[in-house]
Amino acid sequence: MESCSPRRVLAPMGLKGILILALNASIALMVFSFGLRASAHETAAYFSRPRRVFRDLVSMNVIMPLLAVFLAAAFHLHPAIKIALVALAISPVPPFIPAKELKAGATAGQVFGLLTASALLAIVIVPVSLLLIGKYFGLPLGMRPGAVAKLVLTTVLEVLVEVLLVV
Repeated sequence: MESCSPRRVLAPMGLKGILILALNASIALMVFSFGLRASAHETAAYFSRPRRVFRDLVSMNVIMPLLAVFLAAAFHLHPAIKIALVALAISPVPPFIPAKELKAGATAGQVFGLLTASALLAIVIVPVSLLLIGKYFGLPLGMRPGAVAKLVLTTVLEVLVEVLLVV
């Protein structure tokens, strides 16, 4: 007898799939645990200083990618190293960076605000950066803003839930 709902058969997950799932879960848990340390008041205080926010975002999204492209072009590095160097420079802030910033003296709200702002800005910055870097190196690089938005909004929604839990 057939059931009314279609059954979905899942293929067994290989080692690669398990490692990717474990990595994604660990990143999500690290971001979640960090978000629990920040308060909405501290995060809002970070955004009350727009010059600082602008300076932080320009240094992360303009100066560092330019430096990475310069280093990749100036030195005879293995192509994989060049790609990794530039990719890390244009990617949104990885979740392990906030812990280093906290050790340097920033408040959880400041770091959390910067993480949120850079994640949202990445929706535009990453595709534009890839386009410009691709033109510079003569490579067909590109990424749709929607693809970045899907990844970023998942993180930002998680962050917003965490801040609301702390309040």
